[in-house]
Amino acid sequence: MSRFKAASLHFALSVLVGAALLGAMLLLWYPAPFFEASGGNHLALLIIGIDVVLGPLMTLIVFDIRKKSLKFDMAAVLFIQAAALIYGTNIMFQARPAFVVYAVGVFRIAAANELEPELLAQAQHEEFRRPPLGGPQIVAAANPTDPTELSTVTFAALSGIDLHVLPKYYVPYADQRADAARRGRPLAVLKAAAGEDAEAVDRFLAASGRREDSLRFLPLLAKARELTVLVDAESGDVVAILPLTSP
Repeated sequence: MSRFKAASLHFALSVLVGAALLGAMLLLWYPAPFFEASGGNHLALLIIGIDVVLGPLMTLIVFDIRKKSLKFDMAAVLFIQAAALIYGTNIMFQARPAFVVYAVGVFRIAAANELEPELLAQAQHEEFRRPPLGGPQIVAAANPTDPTELSTVTFAALSGIDLHVLPKYYVPYADQRADAARRGRPLAVLKAAAGEDAEAVDRFLAASGRREDSLRFLPLLAKARELTVLVDAESGDVVAILPLTSP
């Protein structure tokens, strides 16, 4: 087998592995539209690039059927490629969106690596004490009523530790959905600000059969870009998350 044939075979297998990994990320950890909003596209391209390019390139360089050390060399190539892929995948896993947290008219994404174990252990609800594996869970965060505790939370926010990464204050979203409905804004405002992207709202309305006046919107702040959450105008239930920036 020539080195070009060996590298081509390695490339084909790497593409299959990379595609399977990317599919798993999109289905499990970063369901649409969270992949781009969490900045996963740049990191995923880097990981897949390493997997698809680095391994086959090293094979092209070292493969020579006449070499006595060929088995060792190829084992080293595969080890390096696998180690890089595992490392990158672990980063993607740790950075996955864990919770979509509603608080005072705004949704925010809490990534798994933002939730310290000791903070997760303080959650009042068992289901909030560990980041979910199958995509982000929608929750709410309630401001503490105790003045001393409220002061502590306020000072923590000034140092960069916001309420959305403090599981101690997580409550089921159902507890706050009425507030979300009350604070939500009409879709006409969103469409006016979205310009050409307003078609995305119209497409959703047509596909869902919902009336425009039956929904309200709220912003969802994320690492790489802002999204828009549509909630039912009466119940406040989350209906959809659109890849649009809220005005």
